[in-house]
Amino acid sequence: MKRQATFGILATKCAFTMVVVAGCGDVRYRDGIVAKEAVERIQLTGDVGVVDVVPGDSAKIEYAVRAPEGAASVQSAEKGGVLSTVARCHTPVLCSVDVQVHVPVGVSVEVDLGLGEVWSTGVEDLGISVGQGDVDVDTNGNATVQVGQGSVRVKASGSENIR
Repeated sequence: MKRQATFGILATKCAFTMVVVAGCGDVRYRDGIVAKEAVERIQLTGDVGVVDVVPGDSAKIEYAVRAPEGAASVQSAEKGGVLSTVARCHTPVLCSVDVQVHVPVGVSVEVDLGLGEVWSTGVEDLGISVGQGDVDVDTNGNATVQVGQGSVRVKASGSENIR
């Protein structure tokens, strides 16, 4: 139910513009990065989108760009034990980058998202910041969550810090 709400936010954003072009609902392209070496942390920074953080056998970030050509840029890197992706929208409408982050046991995750939703189930060490949107976390570890405007649901067996 929560996952459908995000698409409602983004669909409303698209409908508001009353323009029919590739964006918001249409996936322009998909890509990603898989860690070649062991990582200690996965970092994701984005402007607009839906982020799904899930357990995985290897550290991996997969993304789907929903934007007209040239409206979004995505840069990924692996350096010093950190796998990172930065997803930027260069236009305030008709742009989102949806991401799925695969997290091995013992790897921490940091997500900084401007507008959208972040969901996570089963990942142990999370740091999440969302400017506007919703966060839904169920973890057996630690979670630090900050949301400027929106809603938060956290179920953590470790420590939780919600702001």
